[in-house]
Amino acid sequence: MTFFDNFSSHQLIAAHRGFRACFPENTLSAFLGSLNRCHFIELDIQLSKDNVPVVIHDETLNRTSDCKQKKKELDLDSTRVSDWTVPQLKTLDMGSWFLQRDPFKTLAEKTSSIEQISSLLPQRIMTLEEVLHHPRLKKIPVNVEIKDHSGTPRTSWLQPGF
Repeated sequence: MTFFDNFSSHQLIAAHRGFRACFPENTLSAFLGSLNRCHFIELDIQLSKDNVPVVIHDETLNRTSDCKQKKKELDLDSTRVSDWTVPQLKTLDMGSWFLQRDPFKTLAEKTSSIEQISSLLPQRIMTLEEVLHHPRLKKIPVNVEIKDHSGTPRTSWLQPGF
């Protein structure tokens, strides 16, 4: 049985990284905003330095966080997710970039509200466990895309061919 065998329809709507047109991608607000709009949520995970799956698409924190400011405060050199521990990652704001960049022009077109997004800040990175145990998100199937971690020091536990 595959993930898609759980659906009666062959035409499915996925909330790719949540409702990312109107909320910062891969955040709780994007996932909650997608409820009742789709058949399932798709999210991405990367491994933190302490081997915890965290919900973020990119292997670096540059595009969707305020990591450049925080890395100085935390005395870190890298912006790679795999070089930050979960407590360090939890200091980041994963939502302000959306207001600055308006990636789908939903703020400019007033499909999304600057005031609404601002009221949700700061958005914090979520662990996979937090998403899967969130009471409102338990009601919708979640497709987890595990990003390639081969070649990183923290994947030495992987068996060949895994």
